[in-house]
Amino acid sequence: MYKKPLCLFLAILLTMLAWGCTSSETEENSSNSVPEDCPTLTVFAEANDYTQGDLKRVLKDIPGYGKDFKVDVSLISDGLDNQREAREGAAQNARLDLVSGGGADIYICKSTIGLDPETMVKGTFTYPQSAMKQGFFLPLNQYLDNAKYIELDNMFPQIIEGGQTKDGQVVIPLTFTVHATLFQKEKYDRPNSLPATWEDQFSSDDWGMKIASRGAPFSFSDRLGCMIDYTTDELTFSEDELQQYVKDFLSFDTEEMLLQGGTIGFVEPGVNIGPGDTKFFPEKHSGRGKKYVMLPTYNRTGGVTAYITSFAAVNRNTKYPEYAFAVLDRLAGREVQQEYNFGTGMPVYRDLGGNDGRLGKSQWALSDWNMEQYLWLCDQINQVEYCTELNIICSQLIYDCLTEMDEESRKAIVSKAYSEMKMIAGEI
Repeated sequence: MYKKPLCLFLAILLTMLAWGCTSSETEENSSNSVPEDCPTLTVFAEANDYTQGDLKRVLKDIPGYGKDFKVDVSLISDGLDNQREAREGAAQNARLDLVSGGGADIYICKSTIGLDPETMVKGTFTYPQSAMKQGFFLPLNQYLDNAKYIELDNMFPQIIEGGQTKDGQVVIPLTFTVHATLFQKEKYDRPNSLPATWEDQFSSDDWGMKIASRGAPFSFSDRLGCMIDYTTDELTFSEDELQQYVKDFLSFDTEEMLLQGGTIGFVEPGVNIGPGDTKFFPEKHSGRGKKYVMLPTYNRTGGVTAYITSFAAVNRNTKYPEYAFAVLDRLAGREVQQEYNFGTGMPVYRDLGGNDGRLGKSQWALSDWNMEQYLWLCDQINQVEYCTELNIICSQLIYDCLTEMDEESRKAIVSKAYSEMKMIAGEI
């Protein structure tokens, strides 16, 4: 009498088990249907807040993925954990492979990060401009015309130009940073006659301008802008100029500056605008937080210096340029850039980072007021640099000079740093 109900139960159970097949099993079965001669593209990526699984998940949306081509993701440590030595070895191997004519098909790389030479983590390409100039990366213009995910018109044009050479667009910047000195909105109004050169800012009668012209030690190179002329591999400034910039930086009477700064709502010099600075721009910011007037340290050419902190590129030697660009297109698209932070600072999309374009799982955003201030800063960008060892040497020489009161000793510190930077410029 129990046979029919038992058979029915077993049938239902078997059906449920079939439906309950795990996603990994489904993926395995799906991968078995991929032709054996299907091309496999390799992605070399530096870790941040994403995993191999994250990248593979978003790549599944690419037309032809899993049928016409497969993707193998090689993810290395960002160097900020206990795997720094292993990371440096993997980065060096990636460079050597590329120089020798091999390498990955697609690169997702970070620029050099750190505050001093001892703790800095060099990017896989320590001087991306040099790699661009040497022609390691594929010109992308013909592919960008038919991009499915990349929205060039929605990106900061000045930042995008930082990925161009005489061959066209060879690198797609992903994230960048600008620095600003903050003032309380209720206590300070910035001058109308901006932008300005750093010299004009430094000599201004406006105390807010003077405070911002000093900035922070780690952002000292803001006033120098692009530091190497990659057509000649020489520094763009002389030792005498650097000596004068350092002397002016150190000439501030800190006590007087802070006293005057208090009367105009001075908050902090040289803040890095982006999700990483939750001290001033907390996560899940919805407009109820503090409102800041932002002033940059202007550069010597009369604008703001921006730093590309991560970028994507296709190997010029890839055998499958169309598929490789399809992968880059997806990873550099607005949706992925909003979901994952590939580097320090802000995404290169103009509408990301505000309340209408919240970032990451934390849904971080600037308030509407602060977003307007940030966009005002970005509209004045006229120099775009990649974070490199030179920027860190610049900041370190300032820290060294701040602990040395003797003027001649300070000059010697600057002279030594300049010689080191000049040697680096001649060797890259």
